[in-house]
Amino acid sequence: MTLPNCENIILHEYRAGVLSEVSLPFSTEYALLLKINGNPYVTMACSGNYMREHITGYLITEGIISNTDQIDTMDIDEENLTVNAVLVTDKIITEKLEWIKTITAAGGRSRKNMPSDDLVRSSLPQ
Repeated sequence: MTLPNCENIILHEYRAGVLSEVSLPFSTEYALLLKINGNPYVTMACSGNYMREHITGYLITEGIISNTDQIDTMDIDEENLTVNAVLVTDKIITEKLEWIKTITAAGGRSRKNMPSDDLVRSSLPQ
């Protein structure tokens, strides 16, 4: 099941001296909480479609996992907008999760140092 990706919104339109109600479709966006092994990790925006693929791609892109075999299970709770990705027991994954740093967007100043070499992806997974 996927969440609705479009919602009709009632607006007021002024045209030719007349104010009238109109309904226009807008894309929906959901704040999805990703938990890794039951621990809250990040809240991200998503369309509500292809959540399994979205989360898998995020985990690979962020360098947390290197392939889909490292995901043991993925529990998607659409009602509460949460996904719990249970990863296989792996020392390297555990170390990565302990050392991941928060990087804010739009010029945030929370980070003083560049991430360590083991967190920087040097090549794409095969």
